[in-house]
Formats: sequence, C-alpha cells, structure tokens
Amino acid sequence: MPVASTNLTLARIAVFLPLITAFLLGFSLPVSIVLLNAVTILVVLSIIFNYKIFLTTLTAVLKQPICYLPLLMFMLLLISLFYSDNQSAKIMLSKYRKLVYILPLISFFLINTKLRAATIKGFLIANTLILSLSIIASLNWFNVFNIRPENPTVFRLHITQNFFMSISCLFWLILAKQTQGCQRYIYLLLVILGLYDVLFLVNGRIGYLTILVGMVTYLWLTLKNNQRVALLITTAILILSIAILPNKAKDRITLGINEIHTCALSIHHNNINGDSCNTSMGARTEFIYIALKKIIASPVIGHGAGGFTYHNEKTNQLHVNPHNEYLMQTVQSGLIGLMLFLAWVGVMYRASFQFTGDEKALFISLITAYMAGNLFNSFILDHAEGFGFMMLAATLATHQLRNQVSSANRRDK
Repeated sequence: MPVASTNLTLARIAVFLPLITAFLLGFSLPVSIVLLNAVTILVVLSIIFNYKIFLTTLTAVLKQPICYLPLLMFMLLLISLFYSDNQSAKIMLSKYRKLVYILPLISFFLINTKLRAATIKGFLIANTLILSLSIIASLNWFNVFNIRPENPTVFRLHITQNFFMSISCLFWLILAKQTQGCQRYIYLLLVILGLYDVLFLVNGRIGYLTILVGMVTYLWLTLKNNQRVALLITTAILILSIAILPNKAKDRITLGINEIHTCALSIHHNNINGDSCNTSMGARTEFIYIALKKIIASPVIGHGAGGFTYHNEKTNQLHVNPHNEYLMQTVQSGLIGLMLFLAWVGVMYRASFQFTGDEKALFISLITAYMAGNLFNSFILDHAEGFGFMMLAATLATHQLRNQVSSANRRDK
C-alpha cells in the first residue's frame, strides 16, 4: 500500500509540476531574471519526473535542426577559445549558454500538450500586472514601487518591458478575435492600453518597431486581399498621425534620427571618439562602424567569443555588445556563425507553416518581430528576450516532432 501511494504521488507530481513550471516560465519572463533562473531548475525537475519521455524522444529531438543549430552556434564560441583571447570571452559564453537550453526546453514542452497554453497564460497575466502598474504610476495617483511617472517601467528596463508588452498586444488581439461578448471587449481594452503604454508612456523605441512589424505581419497574414488594402491605408494614416501630431513617440523617433545623423557625421570626419556618438542611437551607429571594421578583418571565422570589444577613449567605457544580433554573430563567429543563425531562423519559419490559421500567423509574426528587434538589440544575447526566443524555438520544435510522430503512425496504419 505505501508503495502504491508513493507511485500515485510521483505520478501526480509528474503531471502538475510541469504545468506549474510552464506558468511560472511565462510569468517570470517579463518580471524577474532571478525568478526565471529559479524556474529553470523546476524545468529540469519536471524532465526528471518524466524521464521516460526524455529518453524515448532524445534521439528525435537532437535530429531536429531547431535543436542542433543553436548547439552548433554555441560550439563555435567554445572552439573560438582556442584561437582567440578576448577580455570578455567568459562573459559572452555565460550569456550565450542559453543556446544550450534548447534541448531541455524541447524535452520539457514534449511532456504535455497543455504546457504551451500554461506558459502563454503566465506571460499574459504578468504583462497585465505590469501594464496596470505602469499606467497607475504614469497618472501619478500614488507611488508604486518607486516607479517614475515620466518613464513608468515596472520590473525591467524599458527595452524589455516595451518588447514584451508589444508581444502581449499581439496575443490579446488574437484572443479578442477568438472570444465574444464581455471577454472580447476586455482583450480589446488591453490591446489599446498596451499600445498606449508602449507608444506614449514608456521611453524606448524598440516597442514601436515590434508593434508595427508584429501587428502588421499578423493582420496581413489573416486578412483577405481587399482587407489588406484597408490595413495598408490605416497603417499609413496612423504613422502620419504620429509624425504630425505632438506626442512622445514622435519626439523619441525624431531624437533617434538626429542622434544617428550626428554620429554619422562625426564618423565621416574621423572623430569617432567624440561626444557626438555618446547617445542611444548614436552609440548604435558607432557600433555598426566598429563591427564592420572587425568583420572585414576576419570575415570567415570571426574574432571569437567576446570579439566585439571596443574601448571608447573619450568616455573611458568598454563596450562588448554592438546592440545588433546579426553583427554580434558575425563579429564573434564570422560568416559561418551568421549563416548558422539565419539557418536556425529559417527552419523556425518553416516549422511555423506546419500550424494553421491564427497560430500559423502568430508564430510567423513573433519570429519576424524578433528579427526586426535584432536590428537594434542583441536579443539572443539579452537574458529575458533570448530566453523567450529559446522558448519560441522549443515550442516550434515540439509541434514539429509531434507532427512527425503522427505522420509516421498514419503511414504504419
């Protein structure tokens, strides 16, 4: 009897622990790095309690390009330690170790078909909380967690909050489309408030880009041809309105353009260490110039882990991140690394086409939003955004594996 009771308890843990873990994965992503790191331990425990699934699927998982391509990317960084000696190599290896997480994450999501929904639920609840606190703080009714009303970021920096809020707006839009009555109006209200928070309350420009790319991609894929024309006209009107009417988004975009122009002029006059590039978009412009010089110096294999190390003599700052994932991959691992990265994204797009309807459009939009964001940030390097991308890749690989098993079973019959 005690043995049967123990087996029953273990069976219940094997079922409920992954569900709780999936919810916490989604919740912690926009909230806390510490919590996210703690939840990864629960991911491992969930796999241990469901070890039979892990052992029976391991070979199939490793054969998936979505799995082995990021592993190869990390292997290139490890190999680079033998031919390079960069000051920030260990830091970069530590940050890019999340590429190895793809294997346990795929194994985790294979445990139960309900884990994806639980993760999304946790993610949206966290962002609903963040949105509420951000708007309350902006109204300056009372002080919440010492949030600044002029830039109401809650748990994370503005780049992370804006990016995940823009992703949440896409999920809420889909939920509004799929529900009816009061629920639909609640989700539409969340979309409107989320857009308002990103565009007009929180500083940062990455949210503008991901909202534009993510939303337009999703709507373009789900609308009919005549509706697509209306979408283009509506988008153009909204962009013109933001450009003409006084608002924070316009001010931030104008500031960014001016910073790029000022820094570009400084670089043209060989004054790269001047104050002209000591701004957000100015620094990114300067980093492009530095990165391209490094790529030209070693185009094939790159400069190894931590290869982008630039010391600004004027500010006496050491920079190790060009804030562009494409440049980061090429500087560190050369064109070989860039091709592996693009191939990885390519197989993720291909896996997205195995979905249908809204899900297909959603995954294509999420990947496209990430790739657009990588133009101005190194999202695979960044902890939360990078972990989110690994979860996205794992979800796609899981679906692909299940489809392959289903197809094999149909052939056997």
